[in-house]
Amino acid sequence: MKKNRNLRRLLHIVEACRIISKYVGGLGREDFLNDPKTRDAIIYQLIIIGEAVIHTDNELLEKYDYPWFKIRAFRNYATHEYFKIEMWTVWDIVITHIPELEKVVKGIIASEFARD
Repeated sequence: MKKNRNLRRLLHIVEACRIISKYVGGLGREDFLNDPKTRDAIIYQLIIIGEAVIHTDNELLEKYDYPWFKIRAFRNYATHEYFKIEMWTVWDIVITHIPELEKVVKGIIASEFARD
């Protein structure tokens, strides 16, 4: 049961990463910064990623070298301090960190769940 929950949450992360990549496809930084609908949609997906990380067992995540605490921290910041979010930081997360996160999570799924 716990294993199924972890897999579902990891799949949520992969899906959110895919959606974010789709939303920013073809956009430049200035386009993103000037598009409130896209910014809001991406922040929502980042919150989903944060929730999924929060609800994935730490024992599983800690086996993989990734700054999971930063994802949790951003989720908390985005939901509680949303008026302070700097959109250029969100752009950096999307461009720099989302592709890496998707790769790491797909690796976890392949390593931990492929045999099932």
